[in-house]
Amino acid sequence: MQESDIGRSSACAGRSNGRQIASGAMNLGSLYAQAWTPSPAARDIINMQKKQIIRIVTCSTAALIIPILGQLFVDRWNWGPGEFIFAWVFFNILGFTYTFVTNKIAHRGGKIAAGIIVVAIFAFIWIMLATG
Repeated sequence: MQESDIGRSSACAGRSNGRQIASGAMNLGSLYAQAWTPSPAARDIINMQKKQIIRIVTCSTAALIIPILGQLFVDRWNWGPGEFIFAWVFFNILGFTYTFVTNKIAHRGGKIAAGIIVVAIFAFIWIMLATG
């Protein structure tokens, strides 16, 4: 290689044409799209119907009526705002878990069995958290 060839190749090395830049941007765009494509499990959660979400949140809020009445009428029932928020979030997670699990089950008996299992697991967690 002659000295003039070396200088020319190093001068051209820093330049790129428009096609290379465009293809690089397209590759980054497709890489970004692949990286942020939700998993099938995430898509199932995202595609949950609005009615189901409203029903779950409403039932979770209604379930807190019992602790609120207990707070008002029972002397030793001492829940603070943090406990109410935790219970509401816990009930919402329970509802969303049940809905997510039963969306894949077609038979009514299977849905009932799944519901019993989900409630049993959450009852166990609740009891463990309550007893410290």
